[in-house]
Amino acid sequence: MNTGSDRQRGERLSLQQPPDQTELWWISTQAFVNQRKLHQEVKTLQAQAAQFAKQAGQWIGMVENFSQELREIGDVENWARSIELDMLSPLSLSRSQLDSVVSA
Repeated sequence: MNTGSDRQRGERLSLQQPPDQTELWWISTQAFVNQRKLHQEVKTLQAQAAQFAKQAGQWIGMVENFSQELREIGDVENWARSIELDMLSPLSLSRSQLDSVVSA
């Protein structure tokens, strides 16, 4: 809200007249209040940044664990294929030997 005092202050400042003691006090008080607000905002942002960094670290850990699990699943799948092929080879050999014995 613009009061008469604020209007006078603005007129004096706009006319380049030096501010009086009350105006200097008011300006310094506003500067102090603004500084306190900024300081509080900085603290809030620092806390939020720290929380975000912690959360991002947890996400990275989860992705790395998931990636490791996928690799392990791939390793098990490859191992199962290898075992399956190892088992099929003797079976196919045995069948061919059996067929040759039966046909003879």
